[in-house]
Amino acid sequence: MSNIVIAFSKPEVAAGIKKILTQSGYSVQAVCTTGAQALASVNNLECGILICGCRFMDMMYMEIHDYLPPEFQMLLIASPSSIQEREVSNLVCLSMPEWKTEKRSEASETPVADNREFPYTSYP
Repeated sequence: MSNIVIAFSKPEVAAGIKKILTQSGYSVQAVCTTGAQALASVNNLECGILICGCRFMDMMYMEIHDYLPPEFQMLLIASPSSIQEREVSNLVCLSMPEWKTEKRSEASETPVADNREFPYTSYP
């Protein structure tokens, strides 16, 4: 089984993805919050996959991809507007819905995703 490294600028997002993967039987070798941490983690492993977001405080996903060892693939999870490169080797993009606000009443605004309902009401 491949090595899995998770990298998101928000620690709670990375922890949530790690929880989903570990509950599904996958082993996660590292959870990172910066591009430098992600690159250091993958360079300590022979091969695998880096699951990441598009922006970090020290670099963007394309910079990480440029320095990613050839034995690693990247799964980018981001909004469609954030994904610039679609035809890059070892890069798979998973587009998230674009969030916008829909006015439900004058007192509150609720975020909705492209007029589609989110399939999950809560996480386990």
